Amino acid sequence: MVGIQIFKKMNNKRIFCGSFIRHNELDEIWEQARYYLDETGRFKWTRTAANLHITFHFFGDTEADKIEKIKNILVDVLDKRFEIPIQITGLDFFKRRNKPAVLYAVVNDKTGKLSKLYLDIQQSLFNEKLIEKINRRFVPHITFARIKSVSNDFYDELEVFNNQWNIIDIPEIKPQLIESVLLPKGALYKAL
Repeated sequence: MVGIQIFKKMNNKRIFCGSFIRHNELDEIWEQARYYLDETGRFKWTRTAANLHITFHFFGDTEADKIEKIKNILVDVLDKRFEIPIQITGLDFFKRRNKPAVLYAVVNDKTGKLSKLYLDIQQSLFNEKLIEKINRRFVPHITFARIKSVSNDFYDELEVFNNQWNIIDIPEIKPQLIESVLLPKGALYKAL
């Protein structure tokens, strides 16, 4: 019986619904942030620029049959391009216990279309009882790093960094189911 449970667990995948954000200028900014901010604290950086994404829903450890069900529920959304213009306008951080916890690129959703797409995904998952409630709080962002600790220099460097920021326009979004493979040097993300 234990062997069957282990086999079942091995077939699970850690997944989320998200959209990779690919743009040469964003890749360069991610590299510069690592270079300039890394000395101001301890960070666990997103493994590669190819991993930069917006998350719509994190499912976590999910069984194969449930993944197929999710694909069927989100068939009208997955792997389609949506003309949703967003702007990436700078870096900021989320706090946990009044300390910086996550460094991210700010995503500006001027049209509200990105938020609508997020709520449509939440509603579809709720209607099919894959989630217990709809989380209406959506802060679109692109995670650059998990923050372990920072020095006072971090805040000054972040301000200087943002003052030199060029707004990046992204014209469309392509939601996908993405697998998060946990590795010692950080998670690796790949579309399913």
